[in-house]
Amino acid sequence: MLSAIIVLLATINWRLLPIILIAIIPALIARIYFTRILYDWQRRRTQMERRAGYLDWLMTSDIHAKELRLNQLGDFYGTNINVFVAIFVKKNSPSAASEPPLNLLLQL
Repeated sequence: MLSAIIVLLATINWRLLPIILIAIIPALIARIYFTRILYDWQRRRTQMERRAGYLDWLMTSDIHAKELRLNQLGDFYGTNINVFVAIFVKKNSPSAASEPPLNLLLQL
């Protein structure tokens, strides 16, 4: 792969190389800058996403759903999930100013 890139660069006219590098540098700087922000954002969301996955698995798997019905715990977990979903939706809404749309910025 690297050798193919080197061959491709060697066949390009030498006068075009500075123009190509100038075009690549802003994207590289943006990628490096926003990588840390994206990492911190994903780290803050990890616990919430794991909890959501666990509650979903608990409520929808065959064995656990039967136990929840048998012990009449559906209302308890149902309200717990409703509160959790409200918090999750609030934090992930597009109007949340604290979370910039990083994917759009990185794809420019």
